[in-house]
Amino acid sequence: MEQIRTNLENMEIDRVYEITEEMYGYYLGVIPPVKWPEKGYPKAVAFGFAFAEGAEPITLFTNVHTDTEDRYFAQMTRVINRF
Repeated sequence: MEQIRTNLENMEIDRVYEITEEMYGYYLGVIPPVKWPEKGYPKAVAFGFAFAEGAEPITLFTNVHTDTEDRYFAQMTRVINRF
């Protein structure tokens, strides 16, 4: 899994990237998270929040906490934000 430290424009669709805690926090705080569509799309594997600005692909963010570390991930989906 490739770690990405830049913005979402550099992400490939459907690829999972490990991101920094700072990037996770930035996108969580930028604008309110978008809603993942419930009908007509596959259920997303557990994720923390979804982000999109306008009619663009929705990016899913998640964090994994263990006893020894916290890791953060992002995945741009093929689903276009329509809300």
